[in-house]
Amino acid sequence: MKSRFSSSVLVQNREVYLVAAKYEMIMSVIKQQVANGTIGPGSKLPSVRMLADRFSCSKNTVIQAYSELEKEHLVYSV
Repeated sequence: MKSRFSSSVLVQNREVYLVAAKYEMIMSVIKQQVANGTIGPGSKLPSVRMLADRFSCSKNTVIQAYSELEKEHLVYSV
């Protein structure tokens, strides 16, 4: 049974489960987008509601991810 803290990927045609909290997955996606330039300096981040829908989680989970990214000085809020 898949928990709410896991995500699966296919590796050599086998489903492998990666265990991570959803907020960590969201952080990873945002970090990746910053690193590859999809989200540039001074750009707006995706809305909390949009990410909550995309990751099938609560708005509080997205807020937690954004809060952690702020602590790491990767994003800031105005």
